[in-house]
Amino acid sequence: MTLLYSGLEVTLLGDSRGRNLDVYSIEVTSKKWSASGVSIGANVKDVETKFGEPNSKADISGETVSYYVTKKNLGRVNFYFRNNKLVRVAMTETLC
Repeated sequence: MTLLYSGLEVTLLGDSRGRNLDVYSIEVTSKKWSASGVSIGANVKDVETKFGEPNSKADISGETVSYYVTKKNLGRVNFYFRNNKLVRVAMTETLC
């Protein structure tokens, strides 16, 4: 099940009857929503001060993506920057 709000998308996974729902992923694209304690518009330094150095970085289609793995390797958080400003945060839980 996917819940859509202006600037926020939340994907939930549950059992075959649609019960016991857990958050699988969150994508934030609006300043209206805080993601892991940072907001859209933050700069690279703000994010790295809060989370440390990313596991890796890549330049993709005009955006710089900082890749982080969550504690205990339970998921990932990707921060997307354009012109040094945060434009999107994508968090996903590891399923296995």
